[in-house]
Amino acid sequence: DHFLVAKGILAQKFLVGIAEYFEETIKRLETYYEWSEANNEGCVTNYLEKQRAEEEETPRTIERGSYEWELVTGKDKFDLMLYYYALELFAKQGLTMFRRP
Repeated sequence: DHFLVAKGILAQKFLVGIAEYFEETIKRLETYYEWSEANNEGCVTNYLEKQRAEEEETPRTIERGSYEWELVTGKDKFDLMLYYYALELFAKQGLTMFRRP
């Protein structure tokens, strides 16, 4: 079953990052790769500030539970199931690898 293989690879080979939790993802990457910015004016900080401003200006185009959402989830069922599994892994890695909720 391809889906089970994909879940296994994701769990064993990837440090999961989630765009919706971008700041937390960056913190985990900094910890994992031992990156550091001596001051708060580095490229990561600048990018985060720019990203946050753009997100506030750009509304979501498809709302969860809408008709459009149902069309996408029906067509891309396994992609969505893998995404939800990635969310679980993100939470699990936060607790086990980074001791962060």
